[in-house]
Amino acid sequence: MTREEYIEELRARISHLPKEERESALSYYIEYLEDATDKTMEEIVAELGTPGEVAERIIAECAQSNQERGENAGCLVGALAVLTLSLIHISEPT
Repeated sequence: MTREEYIEELRARISHLPKEERESALSYYIEYLEDATDKTMEEIVAELGTPGEVAERIIAECAQSNQERGENAGCLVGALAVLTLSLIHISEPT
């Protein structure tokens, strides 16, 4: 997996989050990958997790943050979408 593929998968997995949260998270991870030029993708994935794992954390943080502000609808939709995608992935034959 390349850095670009990592970001594209992450972008796809959080595409249903509110724009502000999505752009903030993507900016952070894009910058992280740009700064980690001395590391292989295997090292980066070991540190950060897979794009799916990162997306789950982002969605959970978004939901918690918005719940504290009383604005949970956008993140709830995102969390349900990740759950659905996870179930599809689990049920796919290998």
